[in-house]
Amino acid sequence: MRDKEQKFICGVSALLGGLIFIFIYGIAILNPFYTDWLITGGDLTQHYLGWEYFRKSDWFFPIGLTNQIAYPAETSIIYTDSIPLLAVIFKLFTKGIPGRFQYFGIWGIGCFILQGYWAAKILHIWLKDKWQVWIGSLLIIASPIVIFRMYYHTALAAQWLILIAVYLCAEHQRQYQNILKTSLQWGILGVLIGSIHLYFAPMCAMLLGGYILYSFILEKKIRLQYILPGISFVVALFGSVYLLGGFSSGAETSSRGNLGLFSFNLNGFYNPIGYSKVLKWLEVYTQGQYEGFAYLGLGVLILLTGAFIYLLLTWKGRIRIIRENWLKVLIAAGVIGGLVIFAASPKVTFDEHLLFEFPDIDIVMKYWGIFGSCGRIIWPVCYLLALGAIVGTVRLTEKIGMNRITACFILLLCFCIQIYDISGKLAEKHNDYAAVKGKTHALEGELWEKIDTTNYEHVAWISHNIDHKKILGIADWALDNGLTMNNFYFARPIDLRSYAEAETKQINEQTLYVFVPGDTVEYEDYHNFEQQLYLYETDGIVVGSVLPITE
Repeated sequence: MRDKEQKFICGVSALLGGLIFIFIYGIAILNPFYTDWLITGGDLTQHYLGWEYFRKSDWFFPIGLTNQIAYPAETSIIYTDSIPLLAVIFKLFTKGIPGRFQYFGIWGIGCFILQGYWAAKILHIWLKDKWQVWIGSLLIIASPIVIFRMYYHTALAAQWLILIAVYLCAEHQRQYQNILKTSLQWGILGVLIGSIHLYFAPMCAMLLGGYILYSFILEKKIRLQYILPGISFVVALFGSVYLLGGFSSGAETSSRGNLGLFSFNLNGFYNPIGYSKVLKWLEVYTQGQYEGFAYLGLGVLILLTGAFIYLLLTWKGRIRIIRENWLKVLIAAGVIGGLVIFAASPKVTFDEHLLFEFPDIDIVMKYWGIFGSCGRIIWPVCYLLALGAIVGTVRLTEKIGMNRITACFILLLCFCIQIYDISGKLAEKHNDYAAVKGKTHALEGELWEKIDTTNYEHVAWISHNIDHKKILGIADWALDNGLTMNNFYFARPIDLRSYAEAETKQINEQTLYVFVPGDTVEYEDYHNFEQQLYLYETDGIVVGSVLPITE
């Protein structure tokens, strides 16, 4: 009976997630053949074009490789942040479909549905009233950190992956001894992370580390079988990255230069960075600390106050519980503290002030730099705070003698406050995506209409300067006309200079050459090719061709 009730509660919460998505983004973007909304010139266009070039590419092994955007090199769909899991699935079924096709609308509503499902699954552990679970789930679904990422860093909207890890930890005591089931669950999570976005790996891995340590405490000894979930997670994670070609593209894995720039500021939980109609945008230490955006929303902050009052009222009992379970508390504090340190470091800041800086140990910074935008690692703490705020406030209402209807009313009021608080951004999102719009053309020059593309097979970007707005515009045009690219805007730098140099040494009639004026490094200056190519200026770039484009 409990399992049936839980499925019903989680199903309704999932439905609420889908409805909230439609309320914000509309239904037009769910049409897989409507793609104009994806051509904005930003990261969303990178994700979409990466998918389209992957779709038209032949299959390789590993299966996530394409030779269409760094021709003749093979690069992985991982490095265009195109949600590799869906890219592979939809390539299987859409490769022969003419025209353009997108799955990003389906992805978006799927994320909101799964956010609602897993939020309810967690809350139902502690809240037995279904209405409290549903309203509490709404606060998790409408999290500013999800809305901030959706259709910006699109794959990072899969924050339901964090909720799965939180759920597995919350259900630890009931499930950990079923080692095969537990290992399978963490293994599936590893596959999902490896095939969606790797930034979820350290977040969930730290929660998994606490899970394993807690197993040892419950058993009162170290038993190797309880390490199996960790092994399963790591093998599944690296195995999926390998199958998707993540180790076959020559991408730079470390971006240590970003450490401290894209970190979490300690004011992040209540700094709205433009997402609040009520609270002021606070100062930060670096402009890049938007990556550590962790605003909980005014509704959750109010609930957090209620949870804090509940802790104060029950402090005597809490001290006793902490004394009896000090090792468990220490593990939980260690995981949360580790996440905060990872996200806030190596330069720990508050407002515009630098508090302290960790020493620059080369080997540490090298591997830390794999996750250079480390501010994102704070997200599990955001969800733990939000979940604790919801449950703690409900416990407060019970403590002071309020009935469950009053508790529901308080939660609903806070949800309304949450929506009002971020309503400005919700309106922006709605305006950007709900109405059907035409394509935003990055290339406006008449030259592109005059090019007879039947004479060409390839576009060579002769520059080390990947101005992603320009190169994405070129890539969009090349895709329309069935041409390959020798370079692209990748999520991680891939050294393709040798291919660009080879292009300039083997000038041929089937290639269009694109130069960025002002690039004067060796082969990159278009003036070097005035005797070999017809050159045309358009859209702030120079296009070269062996054959005349216009007479």
